[in-house]
Order: sequence, then C-alpha cells, then structure tokens
Amino acid sequence: MAEWKALGAVFYCLISLTLSIIFVAGVSRIDALRVDSTMKGVGLGILSVEIMSQPMLAAAAIILKMTA
Repeated sequence: MAEWKALGAVFYCLISLTLSIIFVAGVSRIDALRVDSTMKGVGLGILSVEIMSQPMLAAAAIILKMTA
C-alpha cells in the first residue's frame, strides 16, 4: 500500500507541474493576463492554485469509489 501512496504523490507532482507550465505559458503569451498590478498577480495566483487542486480532488473521489 505504501508504494501506491508514493506513486500517487509522484503523479500529483507531475500533474501540478504540467498544469503550472501550461498556465505560465498562457499568462506570458496573452496580453490581458500579464501581471501589471499586485491585485492581478494575487488573483492569478489564487486561480492557479484552484486549477491545480482539481486533479487532486478528482483523484480522491475516484480512489474512494474504488475502495468502497
């Protein structure tokens, strides 16, 4: 069981890294998303954290269904 936890942690890190790279690429290429103020930077930071948390929440629901 411990090896599955380690594998899950690796997948979570890879998924969050991939989503972060895609998000940063989008922010750097789209002029409307460029950070001009602190408020916009904070908003984009919160948005990126919320986007990255979705795979973790979805994986937890799938795992709970598999063990039930």
